[in-house]
Amino acid sequence: FKSLYYLLFERMFYHCMFVINVYILISLFLINMILDWFGDLESKFGKTEIIVGPMASAKSTLLLMITSMFREFSDELNCEINLFRPSIDKRNSMSRLHIEKEKECVRVSNTKELNEYIKETIKPGKRKVIVIDEVQFLDSEIINTIHKMANEGNYVLMSGLPLSFRGEHFPFS
Repeated sequence: FKSLYYLLFERMFYHCMFVINVYILISLFLINMILDWFGDLESKFGKTEIIVGPMASAKSTLLLMITSMFREFSDELNCEINLFRPSIDKRNSMSRLHIEKEKECVRVSNTKELNEYIKETIKPGKRKVIVIDEVQFLDSEIINTIHKMANEGNYVLMSGLPLSFRGEHFPFS
């Protein structure tokens, strides 16, 4: 004979174990999906990619996860990572998970500031991974800058919204 408390505890325990197992499976699935999507890190240089989606769809979190992969292998890839955010974006952190290091994120007001920062910090012989969060807040000159950076052999990764709240395209769209 098992007490009612024991039966309730047993059910809660099995339910929690089920939830934990589902969480682990989903996490493994997402990691595999990201690795499949991301592929060979070396092949990314000279390319531009953008993560586009609605608000609160984890664009910045995915951007930071990809950035962390590059950060992990930066010595082997002979690259340095530059992370930018438009200064108009007043959020305290890029991700709701708070996984970035704020000191590594450079705030810029426009494309000219971004270009100047990159020119000042160039280290000879190093490739760059240029990461731009909320790219929709930058001016339309960002398009030329992105093409130039990719043509120089850098990898440019961005995230942003495709449309404003009015349904209008942003300059980079």
